[in-house]
Amino acid sequence: AIFFGNSDGDSEGIGNIPVTLVSLDGQYNVRGLTVRAVGVLIGIGNADKLNRHYGNNVADRAYGWYVECAYNIIPPEAAAEQELSPFLRVEKYNTQASVTGFPPNSLYNRSEFTFGLTYKPVYNVAFKMDYQFFNNEARVNTKQFNLGIGYNF
Repeated sequence: AIFFGNSDGDSEGIGNIPVTLVSLDGQYNVRGLTVRAVGVLIGIGNADKLNRHYGNNVADRAYGWYVECAYNIIPPEAAAEQELSPFLRVEKYNTQASVTGFPPNSLYNRSEFTFGLTYKPVYNVAFKMDYQFFNNEARVNTKQFNLGIGYNF
């Protein structure tokens, strides 16, 4: 996906703020193995004008990506609709990858590692648990356990 647009920040005196977003995503499934990947790059032209006007720290460029692998350990012949999939996901994103007029905040240059388990009793219902490790360039590291229920209608 590609998006090109302009913004004026809903305020007079800022002028044209070009915004560009490029995103790629894909998924591959074979014999119970699923591999997903997503990547995005965002560019904000004249971000320094926004920062001067609003006093914010808007970056000129931000990016992020992840890769996830999962494997359904329930054989299709045992339960055609059910899935029980352990998974691993690696993520990297930096919402201040390039900045003008202020130093980048190293807290926003992050990487994450997640491992977990998803159970789908039927196609559009999921029960999920995972454990995440959050790290950033400032060396502030945290961990988090998550439980979730999903329904797609």
